[in-house]
Amino acid sequence: KGVAFWYFSKDIVLFNSSSGGVFYGIASYYINEYHGSVYGATVSGREIIHKRVVNINELSSLAKSKYVKSDLKNTFCECLSDLQNGLKVFYVGLPCQIAALVSFLEYKKVDRTNLLTADLICHGAPEKKFWESYLQEKFPSQEIISADFRYKKPSWENFSIKIETDKRTYISSMYKDEYMRSFLKNYTLMEACFRCPFKGSKRISDFTMGDFWGVKSVYKDLYNKDGVSIIIINNKSGKFVRELLEENCL
Repeated sequence: KGVAFWYFSKDIVLFNSSSGGVFYGIASYYINEYHGSVYGATVSGREIIHKRVVNINELSSLAKSKYVKSDLKNTFCECLSDLQNGLKVFYVGLPCQIAALVSFLEYKKVDRTNLLTADLICHGAPEKKFWESYLQEKFPSQEIISADFRYKKPSWENFSIKIETDKRTYISSMYKDEYMRSFLKNYTLMEACFRCPFKGSKRISDFTMGDFWGVKSVYKDLYNKDGVSIIIINNKSGKFVRELLEENCL
């Protein structure tokens, strides 16, 4: 417990991930090798929602950070059904969302042996009303095709936000875009985020993942300009994650 290690992918997955691509590495294994299900946040029009994926071609939609608290929809019940049917499940969410999922499954008294949970090193989540207002003001009457909150241009450390609509492609620096600036300065975070009991050392998830910020100043040899993930093991169930990544060269 508390053991941390680093990771980054060696292919196009790296650029299409917010940090080192560890989510895609594990999630793709669950789908390809276990024929299991993966749950995570995705952009759905003007909403950020959680959804279930069992097809590798849909997996990329769950990759990358979404700086809005997602609507969990019916995924807790879908996860429950998967576990009851003997499927391997990988569920990723914010620390508070994973705590809620585990509490729900405990209440339902379901066997969680086949469940792997991961939460994020969480900055805090903006309420969806700020995202909705931002879109309405900036892209009125436009269909939102995709939103990339961590577009790696010019770089992983100096990223941009990229939004594609049916009328244009918008790209702006994290330092210039009003939504990103407000988020990074904590102006739009939910009030509960400032007293969150789940994102400290007492994690409910099996492991925690996020950006390995500052890796260059601590471990120069581990630095990758396109991103490095840090993974923190929180319990016995999370210990096999490192073995899975190393043994399968993910």
